[in-house]
Amino acid sequence: MTHQLRRSCVLLHNVKSSSGNREFTATNALNTISPDAWCSSAAFADINHDGRLDLMIGEYVLVKPNDQHFVLFRGVKLSPGPIGYPAQKGRLFVNEGEGKFRDVTRESGLEAVHGKCWGAAFCDFDDDGWDDLYLADDQIPCDLMHNDGLRKGSNIPHFTNIGLMSGTALDGNGNMQGGMGIAWGDYDNDGSMDLFVTTYTNQPKSLYHNDQGSLFSEHSYPAGISQTTYPWVAFGTMWADFTNKGSLDVIIANGHVQDLVHQVDSGNDYPQRIQLFENEGKGTFRDVSIQAGDAFKTPIVGRAVAIADFDNDGRVDALVSNLEGAPVLLHNESSTHDNHWLALDLRGHSGWAAIGARVKITSGGTTQLREVRADGSYLSANDPIVHFGLGASTKIDSLSIRWPGKKWENLTPPTADQRITMRQP
Repeated sequence: MTHQLRRSCVLLHNVKSSSGNREFTATNALNTISPDAWCSSAAFADINHDGRLDLMIGEYVLVKPNDQHFVLFRGVKLSPGPIGYPAQKGRLFVNEGEGKFRDVTRESGLEAVHGKCWGAAFCDFDDDGWDDLYLADDQIPCDLMHNDGLRKGSNIPHFTNIGLMSGTALDGNGNMQGGMGIAWGDYDNDGSMDLFVTTYTNQPKSLYHNDQGSLFSEHSYPAGISQTTYPWVAFGTMWADFTNKGSLDVIIANGHVQDLVHQVDSGNDYPQRIQLFENEGKGTFRDVSIQAGDAFKTPIVGRAVAIADFDNDGRVDALVSNLEGAPVLLHNESSTHDNHWLALDLRGHSGWAAIGARVKITSGGTTQLREVRADGSYLSANDPIVHFGLGASTKIDSLSIRWPGKKWENLTPPTADQRITMRQP
């Protein structure tokens, strides 16, 4: 009888078969992850500028067969939540080429995280050229891991946990929160990447404005987001300019984790509505869910959110997973024909997406910033193509790109209303 190794997480290698077709084969790259690990998220980035994508695996809690799996609350059996279980901390793997990954969690300083992670997303939030990492943790301080760059004599960068110092570890009231999904984006077009973190029921959904200098301030109530999101359990989320007006909107998938919650809380339920917030400019948002279509009126047990312009019509679409049914594909049919757009498919030396590249464009007096990423949200991956709404402007005045590990370079601005593939020189 052959013994098969039990795994909690597997890296699948995309290879060409003998017949010429593409297929996936399981690798042993992540074998240092315990079979008991509750792997919750994954994020790729080139953390050391060697041209290869490295991998962060987030982990949640350790649950053993004899642990208590239910508690009695108001006569109803419910799951006890994360507080009753020990934290798992996740692993960071550096890509050594030829399909080999090395666990550098201790060497990189990633052992300093708190654990109980749901979401993981890289972003160079301080624009120093090195990819930093945010981990959304559940009812424990969240972690913002600053990439300090390479140490002398090492090809592994060191990360420092600045979550508490930066103001992103707790909510605006200084309380721990049930961190779920993550979205990085410059929502106010001030040239700095801001952070949105979805949370549990009866908790503010945290909008951290990047004040620069590694400091953030929580703006969810002044921005008009937490007022209508407060009761819900929010998971997947993503920034996107759904109307091509030149500023980022935000979409949120909601759904409770307790299927019997309505028996103990008459104002809540297991399935909940998807929400869409339109960016009004000047740092404020408006809940437009009711006007966004029938899909936003029908409650589901929402979890993952992924965005892409799947039909290449110049309008960003979204996919929302439903834990208790079929996923919901949201086709963007916004009446934005008077607004213009530009989509850039940036490719690195390998020919694949240039993860970590930054793009700035100026059009109609507004400068917008995007990063090439696929991670974030919750249990999902997004199209790495960067999409810019241009509003009524038909002309792009300037275009700048910073390829991973390189300096900013100015390029000839393209014309609007097209999707362009650009390769790193």
